[in-house]
Formats: sequence, structure tokens, C-alpha cells
Amino acid sequence: MERIVYFMIKQEMIKKIELKRSHLIQAACQHGFTSPLTIKYSEELDHLLNLYAKKQIIVYKEQKITASNNT
Repeated sequence: MERIVYFMIKQEMIKKIELKRSHLIQAACQHGFTSPLTIKYSEELDHLLNLYAKKQIIVYKEQKITASNNT
């Protein structure tokens, strides 16, 4: 059950990251790389990527602990 929930959360985060990346590219093409909107989207994308990476690390550590407990 936990793996299903994690998979759903992971897929949702990936969708959010892809959407924000698309917004960032569109803003950069229309307004330039240094426009306030482009910078805002870039910072939001950075935040989402950091959250995703932290979740990946937590899951990795939990799997490592579970694996060591099962041996």
C-alpha cells in the first residue's frame, strides 16, 4: 500500500515539475531570461525539484532501513 501511495505522490510531483518547466520555458521565450515572471517560475521550479529530491532521499533511507531490518 505504501508503495502505491508513494508512486501516486511521485507521479503528481513529476506532473507539477513538468508543468512548471513548461511555464518557465514559455515565459523565457516571450519575456526573456531576466524578466520577473521567468525568474519567478525558475524559483518555483527550483523549489519543486528540491522537494522531489528530498522525498527521494527519504524514500531511499527508509528502503535501506527496511532492507537492513529484514536481513
